[in-house]
Amino acid sequence: GVLIFMSIEERVCFISAGSDVSYILPWWRLEDIVNGMKTNLRNGNYADALLSAINEVSAMIESGPPTASERAHDFFTRFGFVIAFSMVTFILALAGEYRDRRKRLTNAENRSRLTSIEVEKAKQLQCEFKATECPICLEPFINEESKLVRADTYGIPLYG
Repeated sequence: GVLIFMSIEERVCFISAGSDVSYILPWWRLEDIVNGMKTNLRNGNYADALLSAINEVSAMIESGPPTASERAHDFFTRFGFVIAFSMVTFILALAGEYRDRRKRLTNAENRSRLTSIEVEKAKQLQCEFKATECPICLEPFINEESKLVRADTYGIPLYG
């Protein structure tokens, strides 16, 4: 069953649905009916407000349970702003993280870049370095004359 309660002196209007029709008339549908009654109640047309509520309740009972589109519409009407705000906040947080990560990477690349003086010093040290064994298998280098071959840090022989 359905109970429509109105108190004119206390300015209260309430609609309650019993357990048999609660799946057809969820709370948000009943709230829409009460909101539709407010204009008639404010104007003092109590009978019209009650009749319109009865007509809406009977029409909803005849139409059956709310469809998925009605449920979605109600959900987005109530929570659309919160969802939109959450999505915008999440996107801004992602953008900020991306910007910070990119900035850290750029700073690290700039700090690790050698100046021209440091490059020349590194080349001179590379010429002085003499590898005596393979960095992979650790066996000694032996060339045709049984001399050690000078190599860079990657094991590539140096000439000159």
